[in-house]
Amino acid sequence: MLNRSNIVTLIGGGKSPRYASNKLVLLDDYKTKEIRVNRFISPLKNVKMNRDRILFITENKIYIFNFNTLELLDTLETKNNVKGIISISLKGNTIVAYPYKSKIGSVRVKYYDKQSKIINKGI
Repeated sequence: MLNRSNIVTLIGGGKSPRYASNKLVLLDDYKTKEIRVNRFISPLKNVKMNRDRILFITENKIYIFNFNTLELLDTLETKNNVKGIISISLKGNTIVAYPYKSKIGSVRVKYYDKQSKIINKGI
């Protein structure tokens, strides 16, 4: 759930799933209506949101979408991220920290402004 909004994300899976593990459903809980359904090649491991971005995490990729338009903004390659580990800033410009693909234990940080431009990145 995003802060105190009525937006909720659901990832499929479990013992008797309603949705497949590679399917993500974005719901408006107030209207009890699906806003969007995304299907990915790989099973989803995690979802993170802030007021500007929604991040969908699979084992080897992170998909960054604009929260308002649901437009794909960026795709990031990761090291095998079985647990979907990621961190995202909740206020201000979007800062994303995630396991980087170069070697085990390395982390990459990307800093996006409101227009999705990458301002700074580092390892």
